[in-house]
Amino acid sequence: MYRSILVPLDGSSFGERALPLAARIARRAGAELRLVHVHDQEVEPEYPSLTPYRFEGLDARVLDRRTEAEEGEYLEEVSRRLTEAAPVTLATVVVEGGLVAALERYVRESGGDLLVMSTHGRGALGRMWLGSVADTLVRRAGKPVLLIHAREGGAAEDLACEPSVERVLVMLDGSPLAEQVLPYACELASVLPAQIELITVVTPAMVAGHAFGGNGSGAGAVMDAAQEYLRKVAGRLCEKGQKVQVQATAAADPAAAILQTADQRGAGLLALATHGRGGISRLVAGSVAEKVVHGTHVPVLLVRPAAPS
Repeated sequence: MYRSILVPLDGSSFGERALPLAARIARRAGAELRLVHVHDQEVEPEYPSLTPYRFEGLDARVLDRRTEAEEGEYLEEVSRRLTEAAPVTLATVVVEGGLVAALERYVRESGGDLLVMSTHGRGALGRMWLGSVADTLVRRAGKPVLLIHAREGGAAEDLACEPSVERVLVMLDGSPLAEQVLPYACELASVLPAQIELITVVTPAMVAGHAFGGNGSGAGAVMDAAQEYLRKVAGRLCEKGQKVQVQATAAADPAAAILQTADQRGAGLLALATHGRGGISRLVAGSVAEKVVHGTHVPVLLVRPAAPS
């Protein structure tokens, strides 16, 4: 499933925080890792070498060509460091245009299977990421997006140190749309490798709506139905060779419950769909996904499911 993995970079060390996990996935999956930089003439370069005095008196077109050339050199330097850390199939590309539109176009045209990005940064990606970039790519590019939480400060990323992920926590709400995250999450779990843990957060609204088709009424009946639902999903995954655990929990705040469970279970990666009919996924396009991404220190896989035919 993951044959081509795209990592957008903006020249900052923060953007490079996505590289170790992306490289681990690429190596273990036998996939190509593509490093992508967007050359946007309207964005001021972040490279220390591109100081104004260096180009004083030069034509703007010459300055733009020099900048684009150094962007390519930066990608080649990162490629060299990755190759020195461990063998991996690499490609680098500089694409032109506005940041969001250029990334979206390249993701669509290149046939990439997974987009891996840092959620913070000082450069172009960092300035826009928590708003339009992630939202647009998840909604429009039609590819799963893996968000890496980049810590502030610190030394340059050690590309030889591959992060360990032992548990992938997958959020479900009983809807087929939410379940569309499962193939992507299971593929990551197989590659890393890691155990899958399925979680459903039963909210008061779900109790009132008799979610999961429970035979009785009340919170207890809905919780029992949720557990049975998760066991059935787990059974299907186990038949395919996955190691799976399940947990249904009751909470008024789905995001807080997800984050608490992730900490308690030592999850190394969270996975959820961006739309669904109820529970978590019904809200995830707004506050829940945002709270989860902002509130966790572990990577988050976001998948926009296809609309039912």
